[in-house]
Amino acid sequence: MRSFWLVAISIILLAGVCHAAPFTGAEQFYEFRDISGLSGAGYGVNADGYRSLTGPVALSTPVAPTLGHNQWQFEIGKLSNTNSLAWGNLHTNGTIYLTWGNTLGHTNIAVSDMILDSQGAQSTNIQIQPQLSENSRLSLSAGIQELFGADKSAGNNAPGDMRSSRSAFGVFSYRLQSGEHALYFSGGWGTRRFKNGFASVSYRLLPVIRYYMEFDGWVFNQGVVFSYLVADHGRYAVDAHIGLTDGKYPTIGFGVGF
Repeated sequence: MRSFWLVAISIILLAGVCHAAPFTGAEQFYEFRDISGLSGAGYGVNADGYRSLTGPVALSTPVAPTLGHNQWQFEIGKLSNTNSLAWGNLHTNGTIYLTWGNTLGHTNIAVSDMILDSQGAQSTNIQIQPQLSENSRLSLSAGIQELFGADKSAGNNAPGDMRSSRSAFGVFSYRLQSGEHALYFSGGWGTRRFKNGFASVSYRLLPVIRYYMEFDGWVFNQGVVFSYLVADHGRYAVDAHIGLTDGKYPTIGFGVGF
């Protein structure tokens, strides 16, 4: 796993941050305010744990459906620290993550490893979803972001940055509408990063385009996710997202599923 990340860092330069970066400060969790590394972060998953064009999506907050069935997801995201779209310079907060999801019986379990900055700081996440009755509109899951409790509670070496960022959460997603224009509402609460609660809604605008809006515990974020499935159940997929964090900081990214 470490060798994979060394290659990833050499290919994708995750930029450092400027001192005027937004979302820094004690208990602001700067490094976790972009793409989360949890299931549904920049791509869709359905209640059965398969990659999907209709499942809920979000950016920095959890949704309940959890990747399973021995699927992998690789994502790169960039959050601009200015009002201009940026990639690969000193004015972005960058994240790379790799998720592996598997299914044991009727339970989906996803584990992800994230790189949070140009120094290679890592975060490991875990999320578990028991599959409910067939055709249920409700999904439930729980997990931990930053399982091993590394620092990064403030970001940018601000005061309080060395405090543990281990954050547990519980989340539900409810399918309000299915089919051509699938509509989901998700919400939950947890500790540390999720102590203020969170919520999101996602809507399928077109077969390959979904819109999301989320409250991340501090501000509202919104954007669109473009996805294309190459095989049944989305075994192979490509996706991209673009949006605004707090209404003014652009975020972009892309990923592949396999």
